[in-house]
Amino acid sequence: MESTAERLRKEGRKEGMAKGITLTLKSLLEQRFSEELPEDIKQSMEKADREDLIKIRDNIFDIEDVEDVRELLK
Repeated sequence: MESTAERLRKEGRKEGMAKGITLTLKSLLEQRFSEELPEDIKQSMEKADREDLIKIRDNIFDIEDVEDVRELLK
């Protein structure tokens, strides 16, 4: 049986990984578009689950504009 401490460590790792993925994707997208991402997209990315972030990652080379990112976050 998993202890509370072990469960909390796993949750913390997952949150940390999601935060790292989010920061990396934001940076890559801002470089791609040569501008800062709109605030609504930044907020959506911060709230996104891991699966949505992976969709963005997997389509990073196909994303042409911020509307593509919005579509992937729906």
